[in-house]
Amino acid sequence: MEKIRASDILEILENYDVEYRFLPRGRFGYVDPGEQRIVLNARYDKFWQRLTLMHEILHVYYDERGIERTEEEIDSEARELLKRFPYLEPFREK
Repeated sequence: MEKIRASDILEILENYDVEYRFLPRGRFGYVDPGEQRIVLNARYDKFWQRLTLMHEILHVYYDERGIERTEEEIDSEARELLKRFPYLEPFREK
């Protein structure tokens, strides 16, 4: 199984804008690939926003490579990323 690297995460963050919007409760975020934008729900605290950002970064990473993953696999991997890369500060905005 291919693993995302810190350099992959940073490249995605360089190419995608990160925006915070008030979305409906229960919706944590989404990727808008056409606009190269990741949208995070401003209703949730920084932990959930960070976890959601990692989740959406994984969607971008796997979609760009044509690799299919279930939501459960992506959720699990997003949690692992927070452990593997605690030094990454992913809240950079363009």
